[in-house]
Amino acid sequence: MSQSQQLAPKGIQPDLPAILAGNAAPAVRNRVEQFFSSIASIFESWVARRQSRHTQRAYREDVMTFFKFMDLAWPDQAMELLRISVQDVQRFRAQLVSHNAAPKTLNRRISSLSSFYKYLAAAAAELRLPITVPNPAHAQFISRESTDPREETRALSAARARQLVGLPAGNSVLDYRDRAILKFFLYSGARLSTAYRLKASDFHQDGDEATIRLHEKGDKRRTIGLHFQAAQAIAEYIDKAELTSGPPFRPRLNSARNSGMVP
Repeated sequence: MSQSQQLAPKGIQPDLPAILAGNAAPAVRNRVEQFFSSIASIFESWVARRQSRHTQRAYREDVMTFFKFMDLAWPDQAMELLRISVQDVQRFRAQLVSHNAAPKTLNRRISSLSSFYKYLAAAAAELRLPITVPNPAHAQFISRESTDPREETRALSAARARQLVGLPAGNSVLDYRDRAILKFFLYSGARLSTAYRLKASDFHQDGDEATIRLHEKGDKRRTIGLHFQAAQAIAEYIDKAELTSGPPFRPRLNSARNSGMVP
């Protein structure tokens, strides 16, 4: 029997990852069995690696959606993940397609599952366990959907941009706010979620120089310089609304309650 062969020693069911031949000592077998029994706790460690609660929730939901598809009970049957086949994941993917899941949702579900299998394999390697953890959700087995938009996004021309930022032309607090929002996005290219996380204290102006600190996806933070028009619009809005703290771009319904702004 060659070193590449594998054994399923007593105590470990044949359909679980087998111990490599020549490594089936009782102490090793016990460590492997403990690893198999710890899949649920390893899953929690994998989820907790992400600082963003939103990302943690998405990862958990992705794997639990697959578990429900397989009609398995979590965490009691967590070990069953080691018995999953490529065909099981292919059936899961087919169901997502039949339910008209968006390409990004489908890709995230499969990629999250694949990521957890990779984490399991890394955990086994870190413990120096003589087993090979398979990844039935790997891209070489399960294809991903194209996420390219059906129609390419058209660039905003300079004329249309000037027309857009000129629309809120009034003198109310909301008009000042809308001008600040439009110019912030136009000159920063930031995501909507980034603007949602902004605080009034993130904006700094020193003479002609203005910067704003962004809290971006993945809990990344960076400071960028602002175009003078965006800086002027934000500064005028903060002064008009008398903002000293909290989110600068507030919805109409909360304006008066949160900052003394009048709808």
